[in-house]
Amino acid sequence: MEAKKFGTKIISAQQVFEKGLNWIIGEIPQSKNVYVTIDIDVFDPSIAPGTGTPEPGGLSYIQVKKVLASLPCKDRILGFDLVEVNPLYDSGEMTSQ
Repeated sequence: MEAKKFGTKIISAQQVFEKGLNWIIGEIPQSKNVYVTIDIDVFDPSIAPGTGTPEPGGLSYIQVKKVLASLPCKDRILGFDLVEVNPLYDSGEMTSQ
């Protein structure tokens, strides 16, 4: 995977369930600047169906919110994005909202 060549830390939903939120938060390194990117398919499709690659058993908003809330203690958040929302699969614009 190209991102890993540049030292990008990738954490899967499966790791969250197996190791817990506190472990995941501990895995996020201290850094001068933090850039956060979330692929929409990390969420359970019951709350974010607008993806071409749904992952049943994905994360809830509460889980993601806890991880995001922990980031300011890691240092300055430089940027954030949420990627791969597919409007064709976003019934009622539930994911977009």
